[in-house]
Amino acid sequence: MSDEKSIQAFIAVIKNQPQLFRAAESQELKKIAADLPTNLEEIWSIISPWLEAHPTIDAAYKSNFIYISSNLLGPGGSKSQKDPVEAAVDRSLGDQLKNEIIHHQPVNFPNLDPANQPPKTK
Repeated sequence: MSDEKSIQAFIAVIKNQPQLFRAAESQELKKIAADLPTNLEEIWSIISPWLEAHPTIDAAYKSNFIYISSNLLGPGGSKSQKDPVEAAVDRSLGDQLKNEIIHHQPVNFPNLDPANQPPKTK
C-alpha cells in the first residue's frame, strides 16, 4: 500500500462519512493532528494503528482505499504518470489531512440520546 493512497483514502472517510466519528474519536484525531509530521510515511505510521483501534472507521477506510487505488490505474491496469502539478499536491497531503482533522466536526445525532427518545409503551 502506498502511504499517499492510504492518506487520501483516510481523508475521504473524514470528508464523506462524518457520521462514523464520535466526539471522542474526533478529539483523539485532533490531538494526533497537533503533532503530525510532514513525511507521509511517518504520518501513515501514526494513522494506521489508530485505524486498527477503530474497526468501523477502518472498514470505511479500506473500502475507500480500494476505490482510490482502482481509480488511479490507467487503461489495461497500467499506472498513470504523475504530472508536476499532481506531484506538488502530494507534498501538501499531510497539510490537507491535518486541515480535515482540525475542521472535522462529529455529527450529532440527537435522536440517539436516550433522553430524546419517546417513552416506551408496554
